[in-house]
Amino acid sequence: MNKSLLLFVLFALVSSSACAQCYYKPFRVDAGLGCGISTSSGYKTSVFFALEPKYAVSPSFAIGARLEAGIMSAKTYVVVIETPLPAWCDPEPDTDFIVKMSVMATLDWYILPKAELRPFVGCGVGGYFIPDRSFDKGAYAADIPAVRNLGGMMRVGVDYWHIRLAAEYNLGGKDSFGNRIDYVGIKLSFILGGGDKM
Repeated sequence: MNKSLLLFVLFALVSSSACAQCYYKPFRVDAGLGCGISTSSGYKTSVFFALEPKYAVSPSFAIGARLEAGIMSAKTYVVVIETPLPAWCDPEPDTDFIVKMSVMATLDWYILPKAELRPFVGCGVGGYFIPDRSFDKGAYAADIPAVRNLGGMMRVGVDYWHIRLAAEYNLGGKDSFGNRIDYVGIKLSFILGGGDKM
């Protein structure tokens, strides 16, 4: 019984993959530009570039790997403790421009796989990275440690011809100061490869 069930599952997967080959070129690469809106007061907006190679395992499902890098503006406060005086915080934070990166595995589900305009929902899991950096304001300087977090992503969007528009909510965890590095990304991508099989 177990052997029969295993054979059935394998047959279904092979058939599903073969069906994808009937309608679509299975391999494609999404190359996109986007704008990120931070959900934390410690960070502001960002711009980023993304590459995402994908493989359609069926007309409805595609797996991929998203590689994203961008520049984000961040507020940096100076905090000085001078005994016996109380701690002092500079009320006017400096704005730094920092690099952020993410690498993650993705899965997309196409709700209307055979339609010309194909809406989808997707998710991903992977790592978010911000390199270490230095802060220098007059007599005060500090080294800010790097961020290396495991996080996730949820998205919705549409594919039309060789254009893709998506809104992504990125859960990037916290930095060394306890500020969350989550952001909402609006991305426009061009699809290289893929498309209908003629």
